[in-house]
Amino acid sequence: MLRVALVVLFLGAAATQVLLPLGAAEIADVNPEVTHLVVPYSLAAIVAIAFGEVVLVIVWRLLTLLAAGEIVSVRARRLLEVATICVCGATVVVAGVAVYLGGFAEANGGGLPLMILGGATLSAAVALVLALGRTELAAELARRRVVESARDMA
Repeated sequence: MLRVALVVLFLGAAATQVLLPLGAAEIADVNPEVTHLVVPYSLAAIVAIAFGEVVLVIVWRLLTLLAAGEIVSVRARRLLEVATICVCGATVVVAGVAVYLGGFAEANGGGLPLMILGGATLSAAVALVLALGRTELAAELARRRVVESARDMA
């Protein structure tokens, strides 16, 4: 069931990446004063979504390692490191858009920059959880190495 959810999320993200520039262009047609923002904001959103897609692929691979009984491995730790980097990258992109909207574009109406910054904060929290998981996995790998070396000495 989890893999089905991952596929649905990935397909939704891919569709969003395709449809987003079309929607942005439509908004620019209605509001010509934001035409100059269509390309940079579209690219920022596409990059942030791409980071999320990489994380979905990593979750798939971690599930495969879990099913094979290899979740406590250097490979899983590296996957968690890449996932953490991707979530941090998405956080930076989203926070950058929020800062630009709130500070430079003066788009303070409706609290949009604040909502986007809230999303960036949530992403940062996810990155911290991933970093904690990576640290715990590294500690477990170290414990297993100690046990294995003690067995070899005995």
